[in-house]
Amino acid sequence: MDSGSGWTQDLRLVIGAGSLTGQLPEFPCDVQDGELVLGTETHPNGIPIPFGADVCPVILRLVFYPGFEMKVGGESLRLELIGEPVYVEEFHP
Repeated sequence: MDSGSGWTQDLRLVIGAGSLTGQLPEFPCDVQDGELVLGTETHPNGIPIPFGADVCPVILRLVFYPGFEMKVGGESLRLELIGEPVYVEEFHP
């Protein structure tokens, strides 16, 4: 692994022709785990930015504390960045 820095940024995910399954907790709440599947690529616990493809099969799976899980599937995904990135930490393996 390479050294680098960690950042966070708010975003909005817009899933086209989406359908939701599972249980939703009362919001706001914490997300414990998740993954974003774009076509054949799986991204555990993160979203690749910059975001390349926006038309492909999409599955977003989120696990909320205390144990609620939901999945959103759709035909396309658009990512809208909100605000400015916020520095979190340096990473040195």
